[in-house]
Amino acid sequence: MFEADVKFNGGRQTTSKSFMVQENLPLFRADETITGVVKVVPPPNCTVWHYGITLKLESCFVFFESMQSTDILIENDTITVAESQAISGPIDYPFEFNLAKCKLLDTYDGEIMDIRHSLIATINRPWYTFNVVRSFVSSLFIINLIR
Repeated sequence: MFEADVKFNGGRQTTSKSFMVQENLPLFRADETITGVVKVVPPPNCTVWHYGITLKLESCFVFFESMQSTDILIENDTITVAESQAISGPIDYPFEFNLAKCKLLDTYDGEIMDIRHSLIATINRPWYTFNVVRSFVSSLFIINLIR
């Protein structure tokens, strides 16, 4: 089984206090380009084939009601990080994600609603097995600056 992780370039972070959890999140302006790497590690001593790696930016609006919550997902953009290939050892795939073209709202943690942004890395696998999906939920804290 593959292992996948996303590492961001840059050092800004913020603390988010969402429902019962406190998280340290990377901080990006909505007009920035995010850069980093998707690190993929195949099983030891194996050469494994994949059909490409994608990185998807997704926004989620969560409305809290009395006994339930309603989620609305919006896919903002998807980029291809790597084309099909066989890998036999750990490899880093660099990426650039332009947030300006996504028209993102600020991240918001409230009592009746949340607005969250997630990066989802997907390693596409052959038809006879399953895709490897790693979701970095709440991994972005977007801020819009009024100039």
